[in-house]
Amino acid sequence: MIHCGMATIKGREIYAKEAIKSIYYQVESITIVQNDYFNPFLFNDPLKKINVLNPKKHGFKDIGDANKFRTIQKSEYHLSIDDDLIYHHSFVWSMLRFLMNENTDVVSHHGRVMKQTAKDYYADKLFVHRCTLKEPKSRKVDFGGTGCMLIDNREKWISINDFHASNMADIFVGIKAKYCKKDIWALKHGEEFINLSYTGNDTIWNKDHKKTRVKTATQNRYLKLWQEI
Repeated sequence: MIHCGMATIKGREIYAKEAIKSIYYQVESITIVQNDYFNPFLFNDPLKKINVLNPKKHGFKDIGDANKFRTIQKSEYHLSIDDDLIYHHSFVWSMLRFLMNENTDVVSHHGRVMKQTAKDYYADKLFVHRCTLKEPKSRKVDFGGTGCMLIDNREKWISINDFHASNMADIFVGIKAKYCKKDIWALKHGEEFINLSYTGNDTIWNKDHKKTRVKTATQNRYLKLWQEI
């Protein structure tokens, strides 16, 4: 069974609806965490497969994008998506096929390979495999993009308790995967396989490129932890 998780914020409703629309018939169930608002009737749900949660209403912490993994413990296969991307109709099927054919546990369409001496998560990358551009081959990466990721969690090797800070989901999946000796693959794809629907200034990427020293230090502390595994 493939379960999908997405975290979103107010102001992104139109884009979140488009993201869910593109994935709706590719998965069996969907959990949407609306981190700073609650509107359970926002999404078209003819098959009754969507569950909408809010941290305050349902009694859990707002950990930003990591709330896309809020229900991963219950998932056999957990698909994590972002509220600003639109996905090809073969997106899930192609990822699941790769997981099974290669007998691996984590696949994405976005990722980065770090320099051996990396000290800064954003600056010290060797290569970035981008989900919105054509990528002609699949490759192993150090950190996968959790906005287009499928995890085989039948062994329950990862849980929401592995995410210790807000908006650093990619880092925490990378840490837990390395600890558990799980490879992360970034898969090949053509142009427009995944499309960016929102380019406003409040994306996590934009925020982190204007990040405070505290956020920088936090990210790089976890990067050091990843290196030491």
